Amino acid sequence: MEAQWRRSAQSISELYVLVLNFHIERINVRVSLVIDLHPVIAKDGADGRIFRQVQAISSNSTLTCTTTQVGPAIYCGADTTIIVLREQIRNLKWCSSAQMVEQSNCSAGTVFIVPASVDLSIDWPDSIEIIIMQPEEHLLRETFCLEPRFYEINGTRNVEKISCKESISLSHLIWDEVCRRGGQDKPYLTALSLVLMRTLAHIALNDRVSSDNKAGLSKSACQQIEAYLSQNFHKALSVPDMAALVGISAGHFSTCFRNSFGQTPHQYLMGLRLDEAERRLRKTVEPISEIARLLNFSSQSHLTTALRKHRQLTPGELRK
Repeated sequence: MEAQWRRSAQSISELYVLVLNFHIERINVRVSLVIDLHPVIAKDGADGRIFRQVQAISSNSTLTCTTTQVGPAIYCGADTTIIVLREQIRNLKWCSSAQMVEQSNCSAGTVFIVPASVDLSIDWPDSIEIIIMQPEEHLLRETFCLEPRFYEINGTRNVEKISCKESISLSHLIWDEVCRRGGQDKPYLTALSLVLMRTLAHIALNDRVSSDNKAGLSKSACQQIEAYLSQNFHKALSVPDMAALVGISAGHFSTCFRNSFGQTPHQYLMGLRLDEAERRLRKTVEPISEIARLLNFSSQSHLTTALRKHRQLTPGELRK
């Protein structure tokens, strides 16, 4: 058991391991592996929109690794449902029964938190890999006990859409364990899911507090800058360029951008470039040096270093 925790420490930050140890001392979980998607996705599109699925079910939660097909899908469940996007996707349309239709470009690490018995409709413009988690309510309360206001957030009955870059490396580890190794290391998989839930609770609460207490960009400015970056992330962009687009000073723009997006303009831009680099490395045979050049990295080494630092992956691992 101790060796397993050491292994996770090599893959995720020391902070995660501390949280992990805290929870493992308090929660005794047994995991068994089954294949069954119905408890997670109650309805889907007419053409069988979910075409790849592997699911791990424990006594406390359900983890599903799946690939979406183009078209509409409706996600709902008796318990809170968490959907983690492992890849970027553009022009994603989504809504819940209590919300208007929204459309946005979503980077890898985008997470939807769907309250129990609430439907989330997503119109997928492309096929991407996602992870769906359904923790039981008692595990949610146990895991999120340090974030008591999390239930106030879910109490609105609205779907929460957050950006959680920390979830990217965790989702890689979960996907690898479930899809490639069949969930054989069950305590390790359980530990990863607990850490992911705790991290998401912290991010969701901070996002709500930030939006309540800090001034950010207007909704129209957010949409404008998001569209601009999604179309031009491969170019050499500066903060003054972005600020000029919405008509404010560079210093004020940086502060407002961080309050609105939860990260600096440079971090957001790097995320878009790495999302595209991952996509090209997984789905094309383009030389790594050419991908680096097209995405405005100074060299192949620069791209490799950035992937290692921010995604805990190498180009070679993505091409396997």
